Amino acid sequence: MHQILDYRVETLFDPVQTHAAYRVPKLNVDALKAELKTKHGATRFRIVKSGIEGVVIVCFKLKVK
Repeated sequence: MHQILDYRVETLFDPVQTHAAYRVPKLNVDALKAELKTKHGATRFRIVKSGIEGVVIVCFKLKVK
């Protein structure tokens, strides 16, 4: 488990989106995506409803180094 901008990031067993950031407020999705793109090289973003009002899960692909 990692932390990016204080959000818990875990590895997924999915070849399309390899990681997910949990409990991300909808208002902070754009800032998190910008951080992931510029500093971590993330691509293929997908937003998933979490079941909690105003909070989502952001799935994305990270290249293996």
